[in-house]
Amino acid sequence: MNLNQQSCEEIAEISLKATKELELEKLFEKVKEDWKTVKFDINPYKDSKDYYIISSTEEVDEVLEESLVALSTILTSRFADRIRKVVENFNKKLSYLEELLDEWME
Repeated sequence: MNLNQQSCEEIAEISLKATKELELEKLFEKVKEDWKTVKFDINPYKDSKDYYIISSTEEVDEVLEESLVALSTILTSRFADRIRKVVENFNKKLSYLEELLDEWME
C-alpha cells in the first residue's frame, strides 16, 4: 500500500465520520425542535379555576415515542461520541416524562 492510497483511505474515513456526526446532530436538533411546539391539552378540574387536569396526551405521546426512537438511534451509533452526554441527558428527561404520563393516565 503506498502513501497516497493510505492517505485517501484516511481522508475517506474522516469524511464518513464527519458526515455521520452531522446527520446525528441534525436528528437531535429535530427532536429538540419538535418539543418546542408540544402543548398539553388541559381543562379545569370540575368547576375549579385553580386546578387543572390533562385532558389528552395523544400529541405528546406521539412526539414522545418518535423522540425516544430517534434518541435511541443516536445513542447506538458509533458516531455519537461528541453529543452522547447531552443526548443521554435529554433521553433521561423524556423517559421520566414517559413514566410520569403513564402514572397520571392510569
